[in-house]
Amino acid sequence: MRYSLRNQDKIRKAFGQDFLNCLLASLLLHFQTHPEIIPVPEYMNEPYPIIHVQNAQPKTDSTFELYIISVTHDVYLLAYKGSIS
Repeated sequence: MRYSLRNQDKIRKAFGQDFLNCLLASLLLHFQTHPEIIPVPEYMNEPYPIIHVQNAQPKTDSTFELYIISVTHDVYLLAYKGSIS
C-alpha cells in the first residue's frame, strides 16, 4: 500500500520542516505496519473519511488525523487535518 500527502509545502510553511519530517516518518511507519487502512467510524459528519496515525517520535502520545481524499488502485491520497493528544 502506498500514500501521497497533499500540500506538503503548506504544511512545511505553517509548522516547519521538523514537523513535516515527523509526519512523513509517522505515515511511513503506519503504512508499513497496517496492511489494511480502516477509517475512524465516529467521524460521520466530516467531508472525507479520517484515519489516525500515531506519532513516530518516541515519548509522544500525540496522533495525527488525516483525511482520505481518494484511493486509486493501492495509493491513498491524504490531506493533513490536525493533531490530537
